[in-house]
Order: sequence, then structure tokens, then C-alpha cells
Amino acid sequence: KDTQQYRKQVYFIDPSTDRFDQISAIQYLAQIESEYSDFDRTNLPAVIDGLGLTPHQDKPLYMLSAGSKRKVWIAAAIANGAKITLIDDLTAALDRGSIEFIIDQLIGISKQDKRHFIVSHFDMLKRVPFASVINL
Repeated sequence: KDTQQYRKQVYFIDPSTDRFDQISAIQYLAQIESEYSDFDRTNLPAVIDGLGLTPHQDKPLYMLSAGSKRKVWIAAAIANGAKITLIDDLTAALDRGSIEFIIDQLIGISKQDKRHFIVSHFDMLKRVPFASVINL
């Protein structure tokens, strides 16, 4: 099978990566847009605003806090359109408003047959209608 085609169906980023530190949040999102054919450009401004990234979108990623960097990764996860998105510890270092926004986005995404989010999290995110939950 074609590894590159497979990778375009899955989105994951290590939240602690410094690989993109020299580019801005908006440049990172543009890069993700170029890699994923189903990237949702129309929803991106609302996602940036909903996560409180508007004042930070032009800053290099190394200037952002851990929580703001995580918001950039989550914005990319929401907008990319990948069939499978993997998110580890979804709400770590995030404020309550961003968490509520993400929950609302996941509720909307859960209604789409073509997208699947696999989320590892210590809390159940009770409002999100996950297809299945594995308690460890």
C-alpha cells in the first residue's frame, strides 16, 4: 500500500514537538491545509476564534505557551478533514472556554460518517457522543 496516501488519512502530532517552532500558527495551519485535501478552510476562522488563537496566529510557535501550542494542534485536527484523528490528553493545559468549544466541535464532527476521532483522556467528556469508550 502507498504509505503517503495512508498518512493523508490520519492526523496526529506529538503535543511536545518543537519541529514547527520557527513558523507561525497560521503558517502551520496552511501547511496542514496543503497536506489534507478535505481541509475545511471555511470553518477555520471560527475555529481560530473559538480557541482564542486570533491574537497568537502570527506568532512563531516557540513564543506560544504549551496551552496555545496545543490549541494550534487542535485547530489543525478539527480543520484537516482526515478520516482518523488521534488526540492524546485532549484538554491538557487548556482553559474552560476552549474545552467547551472543542467539545462542541467534537459533537458536530461525531455526526459525520467520514471522520473519526480517537481520543485518550482521563475524563469522560460526558457531552461528547463517542461511538465507544474503553476504560483503562
